[in-house]
Amino acid sequence: MKSMKTPLIVAHRGGSSSARENTIAAFEEAIALQADLVELDVRATQDGVLIVHHDPVIQQQPIETLTWAEVQHLDADVPTLEMTIACCKGRIRLNVEIKEPGYEGEVVQQLQQHLSQHEFVITSFYLAVIRAVKESSSIAVSIGFLMDHETLLALAEEEFLGQYLQAMGIGFVAPSWQIVDSPLLSKIIPPQIPFWVWTVNDVETMQKLLKNQRVEAIVTDEPGLGLWLRADSTL
Repeated sequence: MKSMKTPLIVAHRGGSSSARENTIAAFEEAIALQADLVELDVRATQDGVLIVHHDPVIQQQPIETLTWAEVQHLDADVPTLEMTIACCKGRIRLNVEIKEPGYEGEVVQQLQQHLSQHEFVITSFYLAVIRAVKESSSIAVSIGFLMDHETLLALAEEEFLGQYLQAMGIGFVAPSWQIVDSPLLSKIIPPQIPFWVWTVNDVETMQKLLKNQRVEAIVTDEPGLGLWLRADSTL
């Protein structure tokens, strides 16, 4: 009998294969597909409004220099974090990536104001962001450390990284699919820390990761495909 382990399927920037990424339409699509979580990116405007947008610029203008009114004028489809929470609350869990340091407390405050601790996770490439999230949170928040090949190489000599992550209370490490099998990753990340792997879009890689007992979640642009393969793998 096959293992009944079923990694979570996370819709990367929403159901972005059929709707524009990081928009309410994409989040509605992820909900309709019944993905386990929706992944989204948070940045802050000049006047302190938290918005959902991947890139640091909108029409070549840095978001950190724009007001929320200017963002709306440049791109009416960009939602605020508050709008996103209102759309998703009680319908789908959130995987919130904080894109840079500086507004961690505000993100945590909004999430905790509207959601229970089980309804969201927070991720970042920055250890300083993760530390700030821990310090500003009044409850136990599940936090993941994002890693790509560049991050892995930069931290390759940090022999105590795993102990440091555990001391910080990291819930999971989120490596890119390209490095998930790297011996270097296994060397610096303790085996008891699970993986949330991104961004996996091809059948072969998904099938392989669905069988990997360390993989707790798969982040994908194709959540419908991931859900179908997961269901098939448990038959």
